[in-house]
Amino acid sequence: MILNRRRLFRARAASGATEAEKAGAELADVSGGLTHTNDKTSVRYIRRRAKKIATVANARLQSRVAADDGGTA
Repeated sequence: MILNRRRLFRARAASGATEAEKAGAELADVSGGLTHTNDKTSVRYIRRRAKKIATVANARLQSRVAADDGGTA
């Protein structure tokens, strides 16, 4: 039962931390809300997958544009 409670807490914390970051909250505020004393702990709860995917997609697009322009973009 304790393991399930931990998973539930982690899911809620990750969801809240991610939502707060997307809304523009400072990391220190997110950490405080999660009652973490170390910002590195809070960063583990922030799901940045969508941002990473968007960054990779943008890099790929820029590469294609550069190739289409003969490398002048």
